[in-house]
Amino acid sequence: MGLPNEGGLLIQRVDGSSPAADAGLRGQVRRAIVGVYQIGIGGDFIIAVDGKPVESTDSLQHVLNRKRVGDSMELTVYRNGARNGWRSR
Repeated sequence: MGLPNEGGLLIQRVDGSSPAADAGLRGQVRRAIVGVYQIGIGGDFIIAVDGKPVESTDSLQHVLNRKRVGDSMELTVYRNGARNGWRSR
């Protein structure tokens, strides 16, 4: 699938009016079958939040639970074969 070997989360969908959309994050562009599962591919792959690795939805939720409305966060995202950094508010 062209993703890095390290952990991370593949974004499946980004709601149009969400902070993720405002930050420029992208969801799936097509679907693929992996084993018996159908998954969306082509979206951004979140590797880290605020410099801390993200390897599961639980680790992402842990970081988000510490944020308040208006706080910013820095995302390390893998897109189109390259790492990119985003700062979101």
